[in-house]
Amino acid sequence: MGQLVDGMDAFYKDYRNRQLEVGWAIQYARDSIKGKPAQELDAEIALWRRCSAADKSHPMPRNSEDAAGISKACTPDAK
Repeated sequence: MGQLVDGMDAFYKDYRNRQLEVGWAIQYARDSIKGKPAQELDAEIALWRRCSAADKSHPMPRNSEDAAGISKACTPDAK
């Protein structure tokens, strides 16, 4: 359990991750413990940040264009 908490602490030490959901911090810590390469972890975090920013930039209620933009931002292949 200590490793998981340490991994989550490391995740949230980066100020850019502070707006990200705790579920993503848990996933990051778990993947890090399991030995996932740093490059893959960094790509995941970039995706989560992009997805979170898109979600927060489109207030409710959302139209179909907003939903499509969020979906695109939350898709791993989106640039």
